[in-house]
Amino acid sequence: MNTGKHLLTTLLLLIFSSCGGIKTKASKEGIKLYETFFVGEEGTQYFIKPLKFKNSTESILVDTTFRYKKKIEDSKPVDIKISLLSIDFIKEIKSITIKNTSGSSITINNNDIELLFNDQSKKGYISRFSAKCSLVDLKKLHEDNSWNITIDQRPTFISTSSTEKKLEKLSRAIFILL
Repeated sequence: MNTGKHLLTTLLLLIFSSCGGIKTKASKEGIKLYETFFVGEEGTQYFIKPLKFKNSTESILVDTTFRYKKKIEDSKPVDIKISLLSIDFIKEIKSITIKNTSGSSITINNNDIELLFNDQSKKGYISRFSAKCSLVDLKKLHEDNSWNITIDQRPTFISTSSTEKKLEKLSRAIFILL
């Protein structure tokens, strides 16, 4: 009987350990905003769920993933994913600039922006892009919760009031700890 329990426990541990890490519970305040995963020697991986930004005719969703252990290391960049919801079919982005009202900013140029896919939606197209930035710069952006994002020559995308509340909660839950 004990052998069966040990075998079951070992089997469950093998299954969970093969999933790439152990998921930890996020703080109650940020539980719907981000997820954390323990990734062993790499520390903790953070996934910040999509945040919405709008201009007069379009919107974007921005989600980020990064790893952190004891100190900020730029050799481990932040992965930024941007979903552009537009009536236009977008194949390429030449530049992305993310700014907060305090003056901190991140600029990403064409060579560092990759198209992941295009998909048709009821209101037009979804174009998903991937880019990288430094964790130092992302942390500076989180010192303020009002952001705007410029993509090429499109009208500037402004953080919604809901997004600003989420950015404030993320700053208190994650970025103050880094």
